[in-house]
Amino acid sequence: MNSLIQQLTDNPILLAVALVLVAIGGYMLVQRLLKPALFLLILLASYIGYLVMTGQELNEELQKGKKFIEEITDEGKKIKE
Repeated sequence: MNSLIQQLTDNPILLAVALVLVAIGGYMLVQRLLKPALFLLILLASYIGYLVMTGQELNEELQKGKKFIEEITDEGKKIKE
């Protein structure tokens, strides 16, 4: 492992190639995880909306989720303005 790091630091071309590969891998990972995360966020928001519409009590964990969703939507509104 140390020899690989030494080779990368000694040769700037190899370092650039390695950084590009890491950036592509990171981008692909974020891209694959974004869709399931958005799906779960929408599912949570719809469940909280259902509970609010029916007048049922939200437990403590759902209160935190509701507050988190409100913060995200407020940040989105600030970005659009």
